[in-house]
Amino acid sequence: DVEATLPGVSRKIETVADILGLDEEGADLVHDVEAEIQEALDLAGLARDMPRVGYVYVRGPETLLMFGNGMPTHFLIEAANGIDAFGEAGVTFAMPLDAEQLVAASPDVLITPIEGFDLIGGLEAILALPGVSDTPAGTARAVITYDEALFLGMGPRTGEALMQLVLDLHPGLTKP
Repeated sequence: DVEATLPGVSRKIETVADILGLDEEGADLVHDVEAEIQEALDLAGLARDMPRVGYVYVRGPETLLMFGNGMPTHFLIEAANGIDAFGEAGVTFAMPLDAEQLVAASPDVLITPIEGFDLIGGLEAILALPGVSDTPAGTARAVITYDEALFLGMGPRTGEALMQLVLDLHPGLTKP
């Protein structure tokens, strides 16, 4: 049982490598992934702002969830020098999209999986979800999409996901 946190990524890789009898390869991968994560953390540390970010999990018109504390998204948003707007608003794990809570959380940016974004009809469909247009993110049309496996996997590509999030949340920063 490995938790969905940045330190948990290394433990997850080590656990899989151990099961497969690939301890040396696992150690090499852990080293590389930790270096990628640290590079992203270092860059995030240069950011001058902390945008409020909300992760809306979309899997179709009937599956609309707000992710908050305890979810991989929480740890990635905070590591990227953002504020998990839904976590701050009291959302723990996942809960159904609630227009009042969404508006009260006041996210500057919304993140959603590209798969669900495409499935429900793109940006206009996201902006039409209850409450979205009444948030700073909705007003600014600030919606970022990521591959679901990349962003939620908390595995070997976590450093890549975190770096992309840092660059997307802080466009003034550039990858070294």
